Amino acid sequence: MTSSTSDTDEIRITVAQLLSDNGHASAAVLIEDAKWILESSSVRIEVNAKPTMLRLTFNAAAEKLIRQALTQAGAPSRFLIVPGEGQTAAGSAPKARAPLGSIENEARNHPLVAQAQSIFNAEIVTVVDLREK
Repeated sequence: MTSSTSDTDEIRITVAQLLSDNGHASAAVLIEDAKWILESSSVRIEVNAKPTMLRLTFNAAAEKLIRQALTQAGAPSRFLIVPGEGQTAAGSAPKARAPLGSIENEARNHPLVAQAQSIFNAEIVTVVDLREK
């Protein structure tokens, strides 16, 4: 299997969405930010977390969902999740991520919010859902 960026992005989105949809938001966020390495018979996923966090976040149920999503995406179903080398530079805070499909994720992806962030060098701290219920 040839590993292109678009292939990896599609697989990453599929896996993260399935995890998020099934109540594994923390795992979905880690998967979204991970470095993916597609090999011929397996996928190596390097996440920015400590080994203890990996054991807690990627339990048997989460691993089953990951395997299912990889199969759906046409990737090898064998995978290995390992701690990465720390993808954020020392002294800088990691980029905040919201679970896929959440109101916070919608707010972060809104063009006006992105423009305000770039103009004012702003950070989103809290998102309040004011939609009619």
